[in-house]
Amino acid sequence: MPQNTNQSSDSSSTAHLENSNSLQKSLSKTLVHFYPFAGQLKDNTCIECNDEGACFVEAWINCQLSDFLKEPDPNLLSLPSSHY
Repeated sequence: MPQNTNQSSDSSSTAHLENSNSLQKSLSKTLVHFYPFAGQLKDNTCIECNDEGACFVEAWINCQLSDFLKEPDPNLLSLPSSHY
């Protein structure tokens, strides 16, 4: 039995890796058409399209995304921001 659990865990990890790789490729292809999103703010007045791409961040959580989206906690949304 533990061997089956390890196998399912391995297949789950493989599925997550495949999904992550697919998202990275999709982001790369999308940024070709929406290149300003891959740039950086310059002097808070314009976007410098420097062809550096976007930062792809991967995270693991112990819940379903749909559960979080039902009632999002603003304190957990500590995303970087800039104020003008």
